[in-house]
Amino acid sequence: GSTISTMRNVTPIDPQWLGSLSMGCKLLSVGDPLDIPVPKYDTDRDSIMCSVVTKFGDQGWILPPIQVKMDDALRKGSKNIMSDDPYRWFARYLLEGKVVKELKSLKSFLNDDHSITRGR
Repeated sequence: GSTISTMRNVTPIDPQWLGSLSMGCKLLSVGDPLDIPVPKYDTDRDSIMCSVVTKFGDQGWILPPIQVKMDDALRKGSKNIMSDDPYRWFARYLLEGKVVKELKSLKSFLNDDHSITRGR
């Protein structure tokens, strides 16, 4: 007869979970921030969050991007963001009223469009 190879005790893993569950693990490699989606303000963490490229394991399997604090990405030596980028994004979201809701009504009094905080 013929032999059939089977695997036992195999657990399916969703790649979406793997990146966030393995944060801090040596097998997870966190890369540079992505341009899209743009960074966003997370009220629960009180931080600017950005999406980063991630790889897992010795083989460098590419995982879906995960959200990390922009400050953490900057500390890891990212080449895609400047040292003042977290502050620029925070200023933009502050002026848009996403950080302090009461500032949203003052938007009409601004001399310039809030999107200039993003440009260089």
